[in-house]
Amino acid sequence: MVVNGAYWADPGPRLLTRDQLSAVRSRLRASGEGDKRMLTVVDIACDFNGGLEFVNRATTIDEPVFMLDEHGQEHLECVT
Repeated sequence: MVVNGAYWADPGPRLLTRDQLSAVRSRLRASGEGDKRMLTVVDIACDFNGGLEFVNRATTIDEPVFMLDEHGQEHLECVT
């Protein structure tokens, strides 16, 4: 689990980019653990396209979670 709470401003380094997210998911899948392990990322700072480059929206009380694939694309089937 990765929890980001730090404010991010350009040109600061990102904590996790889209490419890095994709690489982590690819390594999990290649190890045979990809379908057994859940990669959880929490961004309490909620800087859109910031420290966690793939975060592009905020959650709400009604929708507290959203899921992304390894390319940072949102999945609509989200179990909460």
